[in-house]
Amino acid sequence: MSAIANDLQAFLDQQALRKNMHGIQLGVQSGDGSINFEGAAGAATADQPFFMASITKMFTATVLMQFVDEGLVRLDDKVVSHLPHIDLTGIHMVRGKDCSNQLTLRHLVHQTSGLADYFEGDFVEELERGKDRAFCLTDVLQMVRGMEAQAATDSGKSHYSDTNYQLFGAVIEAVTGEGLQSVFSARIFEPVGMCDTFIFDHTTSQTHPAPVPLFHRSLRLDLPLALSNMASDGGGVWTLTDGLRFLRAYFAGVARRLRNNMAEPGQGSRPKPQIWRRSFRI
Repeated sequence: MSAIANDLQAFLDQQALRKNMHGIQLGVQSGDGSINFEGAAGAATADQPFFMASITKMFTATVLMQFVDEGLVRLDDKVVSHLPHIDLTGIHMVRGKDCSNQLTLRHLVHQTSGLADYFEGDFVEELERGKDRAFCLTDVLQMVRGMEAQAATDSGKSHYSDTNYQLFGAVIEAVTGEGLQSVFSARIFEPVGMCDTFIFDHTTSQTHPAPVPLFHRSLRLDLPLALSNMASDGGGVWTLTDGLRFLRAYFAGVARRLRNNMAEPGQGSRPKPQIWRRSFRI
């Protein structure tokens, strides 16, 4: 083990001693490949899959941009135009005015919708107490109707909201007619070679190795029902190896996108065709 690897492992061992730190994993790679470290401490092992939480949103946003490249959607499309079968009324009230029909895909991906975050308040407090429950998009929207919007859609400011990506998941399924596991597998996991990455589903996930357990402080959480309904905003599971593989492919694609845009004066920030799709053909 190299000196850098020794230092990184020593850091993990030290962090594992902290209060309520049940397990810790770390993957570090340098661009030239001279550093390639995967380690763990506490109750976790370096090869054990773990919940990605909100990093899952990178999959959702990537697929959306692939759709834009392919002409399947436009960023300025109204959300309601892709989800006519879902009642969106009242989910974005600003000073007594319902702005729900003004929401666009651009608002969602940039977190500028101003929508309230369903993953706040009573719901998340129940989960932290270990109270598991199944829910669907209809439930999410009903929760949001009882919450105050964070901002108007034209505020130009970002306000983090998991609700945005719950809606995104529904848009992706409406466009493709497929579930998110199938879409992500075909468009990201398989092209990149992410063999140990999946979207958690309590009805099928027993075919995969068990992820590192979740805790809230000292309480171990068993939340298979809730996690199964977070496919687009927090239900991804991967390993350190797959995570590093995805990030290499993702940022290589972003760098290629920037290089191509800068190479054509006058094009501004207009996306180059197929960049997002080709990003994962490595």
